[in-house]
Amino acid sequence: MKQNIGFTGASFKKCSIFNNPLGDLRHVLIDNNELKISEIYFSEVNPKSTKAWKFHKFQTQNISVAFGKIRIICVKDDSGHQIFEVFDIDYKSNHGVLSIPPGIHYALINLYDDIAILFNGTDKVHDPSEYQSAQPDSKKFINLIHKYASN
Repeated sequence: MKQNIGFTGASFKKCSIFNNPLGDLRHVLIDNNELKISEIYFSEVNPKSTKAWKFHKFQTQNISVAFGKIRIICVKDDSGHQIFEVFDIDYKSNHGVLSIPPGIHYALINLYDDIAILFNGTDKVHDPSEYQSAQPDSKKFINLIHKYASN
């Protein structure tokens, strides 16, 4: 299967950080008309771990890093080949929200020695019937994990 880096439909929006000597303030959502949020949860990705491959048929994910650093690979199947994008997001220098629309496979990769804590605001309440998963070493995606699951 042919793979090309390109636009999958996922989009990253940088958000403000307000520095404070007692602890910084980080925006995630400024105007709820911008993102429809029906459910919010926090997810952990252990050090040097990969959570993959996730796929939602109807639900949009809006992911921000609350603590740590994460690499997210988004993959869209397009007429016999894969289009993919790689996003490196952290809670300090590249803070923002990655919106992943339905129909895109994605992997969460923690390349670092600390746990990563992710905020996920979804546009629909969780429904197990609309969610699919594949193993990180799935033949369909294995070369992407090998290529991007290291620094």
